[in-house]
Amino acid sequence: MSRWIKTSGVVSAISYPGYTDKPVVRVDIDTDDATYSLLFQSRRKLQAVDIGDQLAISGNLVWVDSIPVIYNPEYRILQKV
Repeated sequence: MSRWIKTSGVVSAISYPGYTDKPVVRVDIDTDDATYSLLFQSRRKLQAVDIGDQLAISGNLVWVDSIPVIYNPEYRILQKV
């Protein structure tokens, strides 16, 4: 089951793929009510987003192994660190 959400929060972690891994950048964002994993598929880097930045995000929320995940979300940087 999935649902569309809009929220904002602070980037707490960024994981880049290794050379032989699938091209997926993972960004964890902490909001007031949860931590979401944002998965940017077909990407090896994500410019302009750093740990500590505040983002507004929207996308289709799904649960993968009990983790709330949003694939290829729309995002906007609200505040840079």
